[in-house]
Amino acid sequence: SGSDEYLFVPPSRETLLTSEKQVTDQRATAIRTAYPRLHRRPENVALVSLLLLILMSLPIAVIIVALVDQAYLLAAFLGLLSLLLLHLVYRRVLDLAYSTVDRRSLALFPAAVLYHVWLLHVSMYKYEFREVLWKGRNVCIPAMHVVPHLPKF
Repeated sequence: SGSDEYLFVPPSRETLLTSEKQVTDQRATAIRTAYPRLHRRPENVALVSLLLLILMSLPIAVIIVALVDQAYLLAAFLGLLSLLLLHLVYRRVLDLAYSTVDRRSLALFPAAVLYHVWLLHVSMYKYEFREVLWKGRNVCIPAMHVVPHLPKF
């Protein structure tokens, strides 16, 4: 009480209050916030993208390596364990964000990761070379500019 702080309360099954954004608004928000969240550093975008892609493809790599070594039981166990852990984490994220989990959302996990990586790169590109529009106005000044020709001496 008496505080000016902002408190976010995620929806729960008991609350009847919901909020939904259009897909275009969600994409615009992701583009506006992704690159600044990584401190506007291209190397951070590369590192996060690489880590996400490695984590997503790790179960498949584990299965392939174990199958090549003819460790079929190990391949099945490690592959399924990896997939289970990734899906449990993703399910928890969905549960926190939406308070309900649709099975189709779980099946779209690889697509969600790839889409997030793509949005990171779009955000970086727009902040560095273009403009980032938010509610009809530009919220960034591009750091890099394309010069069509060199100045004359």
